[in-house]
Amino acid sequence: MCVPALTPSTERARPAAGNSANHDLCYGEEGDLTGADRESQEVSMLALHLLQSALVHVSTLLLRDILSEEK
Repeated sequence: MCVPALTPSTERARPAAGNSANHDLCYGEEGDLTGADRESQEVSMLALHLLQSALVHVSTLLLRDILSEEK
């Protein structure tokens, strides 16, 4: 299962080219989520989305800190 890259609804700031949080996150075997039933697969998918959102948020905060530093 691959979670596609998140795209902001409004493009206020472009992420850095090396920002790995904007790439697809993959989990499972051969693109399939593991789990015996649909509910556990759904929880895995939601966890991946949450992880990806957290990575984007941390990257944004780091970028904001770097850009706000005085030279």
